[in-house]
Amino acid sequence: MYQAVQAAALRPLHALPLTELCDAHKRVTVICGEASPVALAALLDLMRKAGVPNTNINVLVAALPHAPRHLSLAGVPTEWHCAEHADELTTLGYLDGIALDVNVRALEADLLIALGGRRPNVPTWQPQGALAALCPGVTSQAIAAELRMSQQLEAQLAGYPEALAHRLPRELAHRLGLTFAVEVVEGALPIVFAGSPDTVDQAAAREVAMQRELRVAHPQYDRLVIQAGASDLFDVVPLIAHLVLHRDTVLIKGAPIIIEAAMPILAGERETFCSTLAMDADPDLLLHWLARRPLREEGLVRAWAWSKVRLSHPLIAVCTPPDEPRARALGMVPAFTLNEAHEIADSLAGQGLVLELNSADWVNPVYAPADAPDEEWESVLNDW
Repeated sequence: MYQAVQAAALRPLHALPLTELCDAHKRVTVICGEASPVALAALLDLMRKAGVPNTNINVLVAALPHAPRHLSLAGVPTEWHCAEHADELTTLGYLDGIALDVNVRALEADLLIALGGRRPNVPTWQPQGALAALCPGVTSQAIAAELRMSQQLEAQLAGYPEALAHRLPRELAHRLGLTFAVEVVEGALPIVFAGSPDTVDQAAAREVAMQRELRVAHPQYDRLVIQAGASDLFDVVPLIAHLVLHRDTVLIKGAPIIIEAAMPILAGERETFCSTLAMDADPDLLLHWLARRPLREEGLVRAWAWSKVRLSHPLIAVCTPPDEPRARALGMVPAFTLNEAHEIADSLAGQGLVLELNSADWVNPVYAPADAPDEEWESVLNDW
């Protein structure tokens, strides 16, 4: 990967080579998103060859789960961006009434570079890449909270071009003067794009879309069966959301979802999840209540996703008789055996192609509390 990153940076798309953009007098800031430390080291070595001293380079590591957190870069100042440190932020103006507070190190740079990664198995509505690293890499806690509003999640899921999560990084790139971007598309053979931020973003997005199409064994399944094993219902919500809510869903609309999972214990975020869903049996009314709320609690995020799933898919719980009331309270049809659950699904939607998954199949992040980037993110399906 080291050689691939340097080769891409020396032959960029619609931009000058990185070595021509750098010199000994420029202050360079690299915003590092979800990318390998090897890719970052390759960029830093190119800058040094162009004459940039270590003292003129700053690395801002974005608050993302797969961003490199423990870097030792031989004298290069490295900082994990913290959105709560107001003394490190300055305002770049407003967008839709939202104050664009950014890290001063990004604003003071003579050359700003964004480094990010993409994975084909991340939902299409979830921003990825170098531009997507800007928000968690330089902005404030208030922006993170705004991006977690339920209306913003709605816009992303629907794929609206005006969704804030997609407009905001481009606006930040314009106001900060982002000059150069590097993206690594993960896979058996990683593919690297470098050059003009917009061109790199489009090229990497096309590559990921192609790889995603190749990963789907069948374009649409008629039924989903999830065997959670030791996990409970709360644990499988991200997996269901990943498969159902993004635009390239593998389930037909109305496909029954059968879940073999224990009911969540009433403690912590699980209690928030259950109590929120118990407020109203109508998912539409519950989503209306959640609208415009900062979804900072993971229990609320999953209640929102669960309610969205209920709008288009019947949910069937394989549970024990004592858990039947709780299954109904969560909007599920109870069944006491898997065969009985399949009979219910047959009566609802007929027979068809079944996608079966178990708890060992999901390993990548989908949701996390906006104000707790260091916590372990939950997991979703790794490979369809």
